[in-house]
Amino acid sequence: MALDKLKENALHALFSLRKHTNVSKLSPLLANKIFDMMISPILTNNSEIWGVYVKPDFKSWDTSQTEKTHFQFCKRYLEVSNKASNMACRAELGRFPLIIAINQKIINYFVYLHNKGNDSIVKQIFLLSAELQSSGKSGFYSTVIKMSEYYNLPDFDPNVLNLRSNII
Repeated sequence: MALDKLKENALHALFSLRKHTNVSKLSPLLANKIFDMMISPILTNNSEIWGVYVKPDFKSWDTSQTEKTHFQFCKRYLEVSNKASNMACRAELGRFPLIIAINQKIINYFVYLHNKGNDSIVKQIFLLSAELQSSGKSGFYSTVIKMSEYYNLPDFDPNVLNLRSNII
């Protein structure tokens, strides 16, 4: 599966980083920045697409391979046991679940597609997905709409995205 490959590549980068740098000796701010610049992009590669199909609740997300890798980084930095509380380790570093950044990427991509010119292929596929949603079938468009309802995003209205795209 693609997510397993992303996890494998991220772990490879994490182990390589640990081989060349003692990350646990860095300040939390710098360690977080390194993770966000080097490891997170690997873990969340193309997440604006695959992230739509991940369960949106945080409990399910915490058991995902992506977030487990995030926890692994936190625990290695803090030099605690693998059995230490995942949430406490993430909180100690002031980190949030990666699903939050992934959801932001999804919304931004949705806005990008919505504002794209009608002559582009991706816009045509986006419009087909919107037609599926209007006929009661599931797809990218409908899943993003459900996600916005699940998270109660009051400013997310696909009918006026051109006006609000600057606030997301």
